[in-house]
Amino acid sequence: MAVFKILWCIDALAALVILWFFIVGLMDSSVSQRNIKLWLFILIAVAVILFGSILLRQHGYNKAAIILTLVLAVPAVVYGLFVLLAITSKSKWN
Repeated sequence: MAVFKILWCIDALAALVILWFFIVGLMDSSVSQRNIKLWLFILIAVAVILFGSILLRQHGYNKAAIILTLVLAVPAVVYGLFVLLAITSKSKWN
């Protein structure tokens, strides 16, 4: 199923970006005791989406797997389009 693979790759890319922000936050101390619970929740949710969708697909629940991948893929694509628009529009955003 090509749709699932495309959505899962988008999810994996989004997970890498989230993980990168987490690691950079650990290095510059912006991830602290005050917000570590929120970060852990986000990281666990992304892991559940990635591995849960694979498990659902392996057990034959293809539609449920696609829906689960859409939970992360849709906001990632929308945000990516927004960033692309901001870069290419050459207009002032202030």
